[in-house]
Amino acid sequence: MSIPKTLINFKQYQEEYYDRLLTYPHMDVVTTVIELFFKEIIKEGAFYLRVKNQDLPAIVESKFIKNVMETNTSATIGGAKVRLASTKALFGCDPSTLEPHEFPKFGYLSINDPKKNLVTSYELSYQYGNTVFKLNKEKLFKYTTLSVGNSVNFGRCYTLIPTLLTDPIATCISGLRHNVEDDAFHGETNMDPYYYFGMQVKEKVLTKENFFNMPDLLPTYPLYEFFELQFHCPLNIFEVVDQVDLLRDEHDDQAKLDEIAKIFAEHSVPFNIHDTLF
Repeated sequence: MSIPKTLINFKQYQEEYYDRLLTYPHMDVVTTVIELFFKEIIKEGAFYLRVKNQDLPAIVESKFIKNVMETNTSATIGGAKVRLASTKALFGCDPSTLEPHEFPKFGYLSINDPKKNLVTSYELSYQYGNTVFKLNKEKLFKYTTLSVGNSVNFGRCYTLIPTLLTDPIATCISGLRHNVEDDAFHGETNMDPYYYFGMQVKEKVLTKENFFNMPDLLPTYPLYEFFELQFHCPLNIFEVVDQVDLLRDEHDDQAKLDEIAKIFAEHSVPFNIHDTLF
């Protein structure tokens, strides 16, 4: 697969931001601590993506997990308009050159055990859904970027740049605006989140053994909901999904679930239905 359009200019865009980041006092030490931690959790963690149970039949029929530009629905306030702006801000690309399917899809990095992930990421179900896809890390690795926290909430897309998983660097924590003109317009840059995050890692509050519990470990401002993943490639569910775990809700149609489970079984993808997390 060729370089995704969203990432064609990404390295230069990121490097310019990183050069500015390192001009702040002691930031070279902070970023070193953070980057070693990123490498650890990327190695230890697994890739997940959540969808709503009621959307599962349409996903199975199309065979693809789609983004907001394709479905015109979103768990994020502002929908397609916000995704247009955030894609430009996060990746330094021109959204007008992208086809709808070329916009990123969004998931998260969590513990490798799917059942434990259901519990530790349960808060995400309210916004993103009760069906959890565990995705094939090896197949998606080169086409995935990461940010600390939801990249859109609190306008973070204008104050961070995600990092490639193949070369994790500390541009993906909110605090530094994208360019000098923005700094002049918006006032002083807030670097506190970098120091705060770096100190939590340095003092072993946040480790490779517990990173998936980040919202509980770092409960104060800035609020970090999860380690967000952005997937810059097609997500064919029968090619990139390793396992499906669905937490049943009262509106589910059992006959439809049985039909979907059979389809996944035909593609050798485990499909597990849970009545409770505990």
